[in-house]
Parts: sequence; C-alpha cells; structure tokens
Amino acid sequence: MTNAYEKPAAVSTSRNAPARIKRRVCYVVLADVVASGCMLFTAGCKFDVSAPPQKVSSTPPTPVLTSTVTVPLILNVGALRDKFVANLEATPLVQGTSPDLNARLLADDKTIFQQPNKVVDVAAKEASCAVVDVAKPITVSVKVGTETVSCALSPWKWGNCVRDVFQNQTKMIIEQVKQCTAAQAEVSHIAYTTIEQLTPKVFDTTVRLNYSVNLNSLTMEVNGSQLKATASLSAPVSVDIQQNLLVGSITVKGALTCTSNIDAATVINVSMVQTDGVIGAQADASALDLDVKKLCIPDAVQLVDAWSFTSLDSAAATRLVKVAVQKALLSALNDAVTKKASGFPLNDNLSKEVAKVQGVYPIVTDAWLAVEPKHVALSQIQGQVINGSQSLSLTASMDANLSVDYGAKPTLPAAGTIPVTLGTPATAVHLRPRGVLSLSKMASLALSAARQEAGDKLAKAGFEIANINVYQSNDLLVFAVGINSKSVFDPSGTLYLSGKPVYDPAAGSIVIENFDFTVESRNWLADHAAAVLQSKATEAIAKKLVFKVDDRLNKVAKQFASFTFPVGNGQLSGTTTAARLGNVWVQGDALNFDLIVDGQARLTLSL
Repeated sequence: MTNAYEKPAAVSTSRNAPARIKRRVCYVVLADVVASGCMLFTAGCKFDVSAPPQKVSSTPPTPVLTSTVTVPLILNVGALRDKFVANLEATPLVQGTSPDLNARLLADDKTIFQQPNKVVDVAAKEASCAVVDVAKPITVSVKVGTETVSCALSPWKWGNCVRDVFQNQTKMIIEQVKQCTAAQAEVSHIAYTTIEQLTPKVFDTTVRLNYSVNLNSLTMEVNGSQLKATASLSAPVSVDIQQNLLVGSITVKGALTCTSNIDAATVINVSMVQTDGVIGAQADASALDLDVKKLCIPDAVQLVDAWSFTSLDSAAATRLVKVAVQKALLSALNDAVTKKASGFPLNDNLSKEVAKVQGVYPIVTDAWLAVEPKHVALSQIQGQVINGSQSLSLTASMDANLSVDYGAKPTLPAAGTIPVTLGTPATAVHLRPRGVLSLSKMASLALSAARQEAGDKLAKAGFEIANINVYQSNDLLVFAVGINSKSVFDPSGTLYLSGKPVYDPAAGSIVIENFDFTVESRNWLADHAAAVLQSKATEAIAKKLVFKVDDRLNKVAKQFASFTFPVGNGQLSGTTTAARLGNVWVQGDALNFDLIVDGQARLTLSL
C-alpha cells in the first residue's frame, strides 16, 4: 500500500534563511490511513512561502571615515604691525648720497677784538638837605580804672573810699627834622668786552647730500587679503662739503642738516605659498607712495645744479617693505602655532603641534576617543574683525581618524610626521561608535508583540504563532514567523515580515521602519487569515519593536551632540547632527551596527 502522506522537509527558523520548500498537497486516502493505522490528526502539510535571501557580511566594513577638523590661526594686526615695525626700524627704507652738486655755501668771516667799556661802581651825588618826619616816643599817664581803699570817714569812723588808678604808657609822635647829606664823587673802572664781528661771505663749491628715510610709526588696516599700511616717516638730510673750505675764522651760516617728516602709504597683498615643500608668507607691495617734494635741503647751501629727490628710487623701499612683511607674517604665524618658533618653517611647526594631538581620550566610562592626525591643509590669509580687533586669519584643516572604542583603553602607534600642504580646508566629523543587539532578545520581543497583536486573529482562523527567528537581508531585518495549524487539514509553515532598522536618538533605541509581510506571506494570509491583514497588525507590532541599545552607546551619542575634549596641547570642540544607523551586520548570535555621528569640529591649540 502506498501512503498518500509524505512527511515534508523541516523548515529552518534560525537566522539562516530557510530553503524554499516545494508545495505539498494536503489530502489522504481513508482506506490507506485505516490500513496503516495512522491517526488522521498526527500529520499536516507544510505551506511554501519564499524567504527573503540572507545576505550577511561575516566581518563589518571599515566603520571609520577620515574626519576633518578646523584649526583656526588668528593673527592680531596690532601684533603683526609691531613685528613689521621691528623689522624696519633698524634699517632705513631708503638711504643714499647725491652726486657732486655745484652749490653756493653761505658762510660768515668772524673778526674778534676787545672793546673797552666804562663801568660805574658808584654814581656822583651833590650835597643836599631835606625835612623828614621822624617818629619819637613820649611817656604819658593814662587812667586805667579805680580802686577801693580804707580811709577815715570822720574822726571817729573808718570806711572804704574809691580813688582813680593811673598807668604810664609810651606813645609815638611824629616830629619834622631837617637832615643833610654830603656830596659824593663818582667811582668807576674800565672793563673790556670780546666782540665777534661776522662778515657774510659766499663760497662757490661742490657738495653732496646724504639722505635716508626712516620709519617713525605705522598703522595697518585689513581688507580681505590686503593690508593697507600708512607710515609716518622721517627723512634726515646732511651736507658733505669740501675739506679745507672752512678754515680759520670762516664758519657756515645756517644748518648743514635738516629733517623732514612725511607720510607714505602702500597696499600689500599677502598670500601663502609653498616652495619645495616649505610653506611661507609672500607679500606683494605696491610702489611706496613717498612725497619726495617734502624732503628738505639744509639752508646752508644753495644748489646751482638742478637736482631734487624726485630722482630718488622708491623701489628699494618697496622691496624692503615686502621683505619686512614676509618676515613679520611668518614670525606671527609661527607664534600663532607655537612659542618655540626658532626659525623653523611654518609647516614644520604646525606639523609638530598637530602631532601632539594624537592620543586616546576618555569620553564616558569605558568609552574612548582615539585621535590619529593624518594630514593638515592650510588656507590662504583673509582679513576680518574679531572682537573689535582687526585680524588676519588662516584656517588649517586637520584630517584625522576619530574612532570610538569600548572597554580597555586602546593603544595607538607613535605619531609620525604630519604632512602640511596648502589647500581648501573643510570641516566634517565622522564617528562610528558600534552597538550590539542580541538576536535572541530581538526574536523574543517580536514573538511577544506578534502574539499580542495577531495571535487572536490567527487563532480564530485555526493557526497559532509557534516561534520567531531574526536574520539579515541586505539593509533589512527579516522576522521569520513560524505558523502551526490546529487542524490536519490546514498547512503549517513560515511567514516573513521585514523592515529597515533605524536609530531613534530620543529613545536611544533601534526601531523598525516600513515593517510589513512579504508579498507571498500577504497572499497566504489573504487565503487563510485575512483578518490579520485587515487589522493592521503589522503597524501595532512595529510600534512595539523598540530594541534598547547599549547604554554606553547612547551616552556617547549624547556626549557628541555638543562636545569639548582636552586633547594633547589643545581643545577639540564641536557639534554633531542627529545620529543614524550606518553599517548593519550579523556576527555570531548578535546584530552589530555602526551609529553614524556626523558634524563639525575645531581644534584650538593651547600655547
């Protein structure tokens, strides 16, 4: 006898995708059953629903992208000006000597002689008399009061009597007295005075004019990548005359030196250049605007030859300005990077300072941020006003690997030389903190939610949910739902729901979006348990599929929302955008995923 029932192959409900099962027809021949002694209710058919393919990477892709962090370098124009002035104060902007020039030298011939002079010691006076008022003291008796004394009032009676009291006082009076003086003869002597007599003379001769232009003070203004420098200058001029011209009593009439105070201005275009791997500052100054008409000529000479300072070449001054600006800029830039700038090129100093940032720094308990600089790009110079002060700024961007690790503190290799180039700095932070979820816990939560939201409706149709397993299919999570029939006349098998895992930063959990049955699963339900589809059970189940991630991961994500970390010789700060899921993969009995945290950051070097 042939048994009309053939036992189907087992359906795997592990995270490995079940194999496609050929459809079996559920029917029995009663005679065969009776003859074989088989119980009708002990066997049923397996239905066949295609499973989404399992596509899992055994190892995760590289989770960390290179991050770019800005490193602002601010140059205060005041400090730059001081360095610029220091480079120019020691050396005149312009220095030179005129050719021999025919001129008239104004001089004086000095004659010296002694001139006698009568000096009167006592003037002569005639005899004379005069009446003068003379003060003279006299003594007078003045009543000053009364007093009581004992006296005889009658021959037989004594009593008190009152009498006046007088006092002698000195009093000044004026008397006119005639006084006479004897005649006085004049008393005098002879004194001699040295007299210098100057006689103007004019000498025809040749002279040379020595001149220089020196910096007194300077103001600077920034406009984009330009510096407008306005200087107050002093221009001393001195005269060289022929030897042996001024001999004896001949002296120059007037000054042989003079100094003019003049103003000058120039516009300086500044930029960063890289030559043979060395980054430096370049200055291109426009011609120095020197008003040479204001330069003086000492008034001791009158030029016969036509010559003026208009022939003075300001190109030398302009070249000095360029060199001074370049030196000042490079010095200020090196100071902005490190105070140990002892003549090293800017890129060497910047490379050394950025290399000090490499290290591993704590984020939260048992979580570490590893910073590994790879490259620095330096921008061009731009002027701006910062906190009310005119400044020049450059932006360096540090390309670095920023990674997050858990558990023991990781170890980085020793920092090497960080290459520095000119470029266009950008800023973008990429972090990939990793999370892990147990597949068995995910399946358990899904089974509870499915039974709660769809179990009753399936039961009314004669089915029950036996189990749920979870596996990965590309960027989707597949929930394989084992369905058992309560009747031997209905099939049992596996239905499939799938959805995309996303990260909910507010809840600190992974939730499932677009959660629904596969097409073949929906078709099967339409034939056997349509009430499940009509009840929107998948939406209800999805709302309960909230998988709490490792608390450390949430703490890391929150910490990086707005962060400041001391790193090496500086401070790393920035903000990140909302976290989202990146790579998702199954490894072992767990779902692994990267949390993508992107944003912006800056590194401020503490010097």
